[in-house]
Amino acid sequence: DATQTELLEQAKENAMMDVRVSMPARIVSFDPATKTAQVEICMQMVDDDDSAIEYPPLVDCPCLFTRGGGFHVVHPYSAGDSGLGLFSDRGLDGWFEGGKTAPPMDFRVHSMSDAYFIGGADHLGNVSPIVSGAMFIGKDDNSAGLQINADGSLILKGASLQIEPPVTTNSTITAIGQITANGKSLDGHS
Repeated sequence: DATQTELLEQAKENAMMDVRVSMPARIVSFDPATKTAQVEICMQMVDDDDSAIEYPPLVDCPCLFTRGGGFHVVHPYSAGDSGLGLFSDRGLDGWFEGGKTAPPMDFRVHSMSDAYFIGGADHLGNVSPIVSGAMFIGKDDNSAGLQINADGSLILKGASLQIEPPVTTNSTITAIGQITANGKSLDGHS
């Protein structure tokens, strides 16, 4: 016969099994117009018979991007991109519709329908290379991007560079290779 303490302990354990905080996740599809995605959870539930059960997909899941002070960093997500599903303490609907402080529209807590996707959580089979001693913003394989070194120097890598506004410099420009202006080579000019 279970004691009252054992019953309370079991009830607490059962309740905690329904609390979701975060889980590894993967993009199924991404809508750049709304910055939302269909996301699959990369873990399985286990039922009372120890059978593995897939979680349902997260639909219309807001994707988080760095934003603040009038600036933002955005990028497209592709199917298979890994990250983290983060579950809100309360329902997001009231806030998500207009961005204003609002009471929850219902009493959901830690619901799978109130998840965000935060990209970039690598698993050991998909670790992007790290540039030692520098910050790097670029492609996963580091073949193109901007590297900011600890000494303040910058390295810009890529297949080509297109600059749209006029360029002004207060320093010397040194070029290795040919410079062409208005379709004419500047080699030999001084």
